Amino acid sequence: NHNVAIIKWDDIKQGTNKNEGYKDGFTVIDLENKIAYKGEDLYRYAYEQNQTLDGKGSYVDIDWNKFNEVGVKPENLSPEDIANIKNGKKTGMLNFSIEDTPGNRTLLDNEKVSYKTENGKLHFEGKATTLKYITAENTPENKSKLKTNEIDFKEEGKRIKIDGINARKLAIAAITVVYPIAGIAILLIPKRQEIKNDLSFTKDEIKALKADNVVVKTNSKGERTLHQRDKDTNEIVSIKAKDIHIPQKLGGIELTPMQQENLKNGKEITIVNEELNKAAKVKLDLNARNGLSIKDANTIEIKATEKKEQTIGKERYISDKERLEFVAQKGAKGIDEIFKDKPTEMAAFLEKHKLSKDYASYKEVEKTYSSSREATKQTVGEQISTQMDKIDSSIKATAKQEASILGYGRTYGKNNDTPTMKL
Repeated sequence: NHNVAIIKWDDIKQGTNKNEGYKDGFTVIDLENKIAYKGEDLYRYAYEQNQTLDGKGSYVDIDWNKFNEVGVKPENLSPEDIANIKNGKKTGMLNFSIEDTPGNRTLLDNEKVSYKTENGKLHFEGKATTLKYITAENTPENKSKLKTNEIDFKEEGKRIKIDGINARKLAIAAITVVYPIAGIAILLIPKRQEIKNDLSFTKDEIKALKADNVVVKTNSKGERTLHQRDKDTNEIVSIKAKDIHIPQKLGGIELTPMQQENLKNGKEITIVNEELNKAAKVKLDLNARNGLSIKDANTIEIKATEKKEQTIGKERYISDKERLEFVAQKGAKGIDEIFKDKPTEMAAFLEKHKLSKDYASYKEVEKTYSSSREATKQTVGEQISTQMDKIDSSIKATAKQEASILGYGRTYGKNNDTPTMKL
């Protein structure tokens, strides 16, 4: 009825120590749009859409009425704050109010939160965010799966609770121990008068945090963790180094492995765009939407999403997907147009998208066709031309295939640039 087919692949994940014995591999096929999704795609999509995968199309929604309990009317929230709350991001500064009780006063005093009293309420500033969480039965099997995949959890009686970034890791890892979402908690981040030092920061580290720098520490498990202050609230934002993903490119500039590692360690790097004669300084910013702070050499803030646009004919090509679609139309000639005078960038692109071998073969035959005296003979020339066309067709087919897999699913029938999953 829903034009969806599910194919289960028993033992598909066996063969690696990490997933030894798991038998939950499957593929979801959208017959209408002709798109195939891996199990990982399904779990990730369900997590992002707050769906429970109970077979009924159910999903977990945010209880907006909870904001009324802390003095914030949901209808007065800005569109940006609403979007941030839905996406698990922090809002801008808000004014909260809670009941004026001895317990609440003690709580705010202990957290060193400034407040005013008025009409039986305690008024204070802060930010709000949401935290998705997942629960599972507290069994040895479930705990073993989570530990194997390095996913932290809390034991709460007969249940296991996984929240925050660990909940997302669980959803993406496609471990079938629970539904993707069990609930969404609303969290208040009060504005403290000073940094709460419950992580044993040294005086120098406190000084670095106040200067908005990233501080790297090692936790009790020997894991490197990165910390930074939210200057609006004095909250300490923390993340494990292993959970940080650094992109391969920034603003169209390919990052070296060393640059990626330096960013991951909280160090500042400089990227240079020689064509535009511009340099930018980049460092981690745990408070930024994309986790990075990018400033030009003159300390003028530039957009982190800014991308250098390449112009080819009358079209504009920016992303790898757009480049691949161009190559799928024009073949080897398209590669030449895109990467003219950019051999290093071209080599990386071809290697990444499995085009190196065919492109090298094409250029070799092209060279033979251009220089060989035999090519002047019509029959031989036609043979070489046919050979080039065959290789070029292979290049176009590979580019089309590579372009189709950039996203959630793999198209296998018709073009679908923005595939949607129907559940």
